[in-house]
Amino acid sequence: MKLLATTLFTLLTLFGFSQTYSATDSVMVVGINQSGFNNNSRGFEFTPNTDLTLTHMGLRIPGTTGTYTWVIFETASQTIVHQQPVTIVPTIGVWEYEPISAPVTLNQGTNYILILNHQGTQSTPYYYETNNQVNFNLTYVQMRYCNSCGPTTFPSSTLNNYHYGTPDFLFNTCATPNQVTLNETACDSYLSPSGNYNWTSSGTYVDTVTGPGCDTIYTINLAIKNTTMSSINVTDCDSIYTSPSGNYTWTSAGTYYDTISNSAGCDSIMTINLTFASPTYGTQTESAIDMYTWPLNGQTYTTSGTYVDTIQNSAGCDSIVTLNLTVEYTGIEEGILSNLTIYPNPASNHINVSVPEELLGTNFKIYDNKGKVVLSGKLEQSEIKIEIDEWANGAYILHVNGAFEKSFRIVKE
Repeated sequence: MKLLATTLFTLLTLFGFSQTYSATDSVMVVGINQSGFNNNSRGFEFTPNTDLTLTHMGLRIPGTTGTYTWVIFETASQTIVHQQPVTIVPTIGVWEYEPISAPVTLNQGTNYILILNHQGTQSTPYYYETNNQVNFNLTYVQMRYCNSCGPTTFPSSTLNNYHYGTPDFLFNTCATPNQVTLNETACDSYLSPSGNYNWTSSGTYVDTVTGPGCDTIYTINLAIKNTTMSSINVTDCDSIYTSPSGNYTWTSAGTYYDTISNSAGCDSIMTINLTFASPTYGTQTESAIDMYTWPLNGQTYTTSGTYVDTIQNSAGCDSIVTLNLTVEYTGIEEGILSNLTIYPNPASNHINVSVPEELLGTNFKIYDNKGKVVLSGKLEQSEIKIEIDEWANGAYILHVNGAFEKSFRIVKE
């Protein structure tokens, strides 16, 4: 009897869990047929004495490389009940097992044949012994085999009083094992419910958890999402930088790491190349007649004063510029422009503009002391009355812009 199966049986019995057995539990390998065959099937026919639920397929690894496949036939109908390729990495002479792809039940009193098919260019030695009884849950019938055959070929050749010991399966005798389907999403890897497997790719998997009571067979529809990596270059204009996750603050330049969630809900590990820059300051002094338009922001100013505006410097930080502005005003010019008069000035409710004939149709604008246009139009009449009672007190500029261009100061009080 194989030591692994004996130990497993003893532990499960002591603790009262559902019992897992090996189909070749009582096989003692006593001989090896070295002549062997290539492209052959070797196995045995048996009858379950109770309903069996298969959990794993197994074999004693032969000493020949090639492609191997487990196959279980129902004897009477010669149909295949279960077929599974061997994917485990073999260690010669060692019993190895891997889970079945889906639960399989073998019925009490029905004859089945278990074979291991080998496809290759080298002949395969096989193990054998003469014990008739395989396991008390099974009744051994006879050896089954075929030569020069594929995995789907029914093994019609028989040999009494011999048991071929290479193929095997693990099973339990629960009438109805628990069947559980899980839809799982995991990041990078997923540990199976039994703890025996750690899957790293999406797919459908089967896992078995032993008792108490009947085993639970899990079918796991698994979606694996992945951790992502990214790198960003950051220039910060303050003396302190808060990481994207909000978990860290850094006050000096360097390379740092932070973790946030990506769109799949897994970790996004960020490499942050951090530099610090500072705001810059500048001063500009200007003088103008009547008004000044600052190229920095396009704003027009009509009064002297200190003005401040902010733009971005080459590092992307604030550049704060101070404008020291002096605005001088001219008197009414001689000639045509001297004939344009504004009265009363200062005024509180309205002003009158007397327009010479030569200026009729000329465009005009009136600016407040912040350079905002409060009124614009054309000098269409020789006498124009402009209501100013809702204007804020202060200085205003009337600017005539046509064949003649001039600015006139208005005071609202």
